[in-house]
Amino acid sequence: MAAALIAVALVSCGVLGRSRAAAFSSSLGSIDERLSRRSGEYFGATDSRELAKLFAKAQRKASSAKDWLSLLKRANAARSAGDPGLYSSVADRAISSIPKSEPLAAAAAHAYLREGQPEKALALFKNSLSAELRPGLWAESFIVAASKPQASASVLKASAADYRRLAELASFPKAYLGASALALASGDRLGAAAWLEKAIAGGVRPSPELLWDCGLYETLATRYESESSSAELAMMGDAAWLVGKGDLARGRWERSLAKGPRRSWKPYSNLASISAGKEEEESWLARLKSAFLSGPASEARDGALAAYAAALAREGRDAEALAVLKGGEPTSSTAGLLAITELAIRGRSMPEGRLASELERLAADRPGDANVAGEALRKLYARGLFGEVAILESTASGRGLGLEYGWYYQAAMLAGRGDLAGAEKAILESAAGAASAEGCYALGGIYAAMGGPARAAAAYSRAADAARDGGARCAAYKAMGRQLGAAGDSAAAVKAYRAALAADPRDPEAAMLARGAVAKQS
Repeated sequence: MAAALIAVALVSCGVLGRSRAAAFSSSLGSIDERLSRRSGEYFGATDSRELAKLFAKAQRKASSAKDWLSLLKRANAARSAGDPGLYSSVADRAISSIPKSEPLAAAAAHAYLREGQPEKALALFKNSLSAELRPGLWAESFIVAASKPQASASVLKASAADYRRLAELASFPKAYLGASALALASGDRLGAAAWLEKAIAGGVRPSPELLWDCGLYETLATRYESESSSAELAMMGDAAWLVGKGDLARGRWERSLAKGPRRSWKPYSNLASISAGKEEEESWLARLKSAFLSGPASEARDGALAAYAAALAREGRDAEALAVLKGGEPTSSTAGLLAITELAIRGRSMPEGRLASELERLAADRPGDANVAGEALRKLYARGLFGEVAILESTASGRGLGLEYGWYYQAAMLAGRGDLAGAEKAILESAAGAASAEGCYALGGIYAAMGGPARAAAAYSRAADAARDGGARCAAYKAMGRQLGAAGDSAAAVKAYRAALAADPRDPEAAMLARGAVAKQS
């Protein structure tokens, strides 16, 4: 009896299966017939509604991956005929019905890509698809998803490993640039440089900015000029200067100016600072004045003004430099820069106590300028004036300016009381502090006060790497050079001062420090 019941059940299942298959086949036929009857090239609204009903009916009958693949094929045909939306909606239902089918997941990924939903295609590689087995599909999904203007990091969750896979599986070495950028964003400059070198080995020509940020100055300095722009040539010249290739730097800066004589004041200032004699220097400064100083107030004009004053100060012409700075009305955005430049020139001959009070006054006079507050704090910290740092930090923090983090204020207070070890601990125990340019700079000052010049130089080097602007980077390199000199490494000190000048040619100390260090070596 039991055997008979089982036989009946099996027969019933077979009949039902054939009936379902027949119903699905009939539904496909209806879809095909409707697709073949389309009027003109595109569907109208009535056609779309009718077709949607036919697909809904067929989806209720679909029972296998093969069925869903058939539906996806027809949905793609409808999309090509001008009926968008069906393709991705059928893909959604297909994946929901049979999530573990690899062929179906691949077809769904294609549907999502064609419908402009690459993040959905990429998501399928978490469970259903393998990037190794379908490298082309993964690469397309990743590239298209990552290039969308609204691409969400939480959706993509890209990593350096993703870009490496893209580079290797799809024979696309340009993807190493993505790995480099991610490493750089996380603070791993050495890792970023390693990825960038892989890209270069694959024939990729990275942007000068990325080469610079990764510290590949030698590569940037010696790259083929080709059709490089004025801005790129200037950066290549800066890189050549950093690695000690003075003649190459000179040539790159001169060609930069030939292509864009009014693009930037910086190459003029650089060429003036490395001139072989007074006549040549005066020539470059005259060209700087002609290109920038005769126009209306602007950031470019005031930047050139600061650079011109710094050049005069390097020659001991402080009175002329200060007169130049007083000669024009600065813009609201550059007034702080010119004030800092003026104090830097006057402060060279000031006792430490007087300089500290002047820095405090400058910050107090410009309560809305965070750059002034930050510069004042850096200068005080570099000179070990920790008590003054604490006072100024308290004032700046009260206005919401400068380096307002608790770890910094705490470190300043402890250092001001003579507890250098406590100040170091306050910075290192803060993840934000230890990784920031401000924190590394502060550590450099603390280590210098402790009598560890090599350790201080290393901290200043990290500060330069993390600095977000040329002034902060210049300050870090100058402090680094002083500590390297104190440690007896005069050659490294010269490189640091060169880096300071490249970071901010407006700084009147940088070239003087470099020239003085070179003279000591001679």
